[in-house]
Amino acid sequence: MSTSGKSDKRLHPRSLNKILEEIGRSHDAAFPDPERSISPLSSHDLRHTSASDLRRSNPDMTDQDLMIYMGWSDKEQLLRYTKAQEEVMSGFVERANRGEA
Repeated sequence: MSTSGKSDKRLHPRSLNKILEEIGRSHDAAFPDPERSISPLSSHDLRHTSASDLRRSNPDMTDQDLMIYMGWSDKEQLLRYTKAQEEVMSGFVERANRGEA
């Protein structure tokens, strides 16, 4: 609530995570393949995905640009947030190459 007593219409982080958890459960029910599981889905997962997608789709974006965009103060965060998704994608590509995906 704002000081004027009116709601500022923002979603509380816990509410957002509950919505994302439900999306993850619904996805997993529709696609029961364990390799495609996304549950439990959280806003933190979306942050990892966003960072990795930005990295992949903007080859001219420097590390410093990405760090500023994502609000990171050091390069350790950059490495942590972009590495995990790259490992997931490389595993998917390897399985696809073997005809398993």
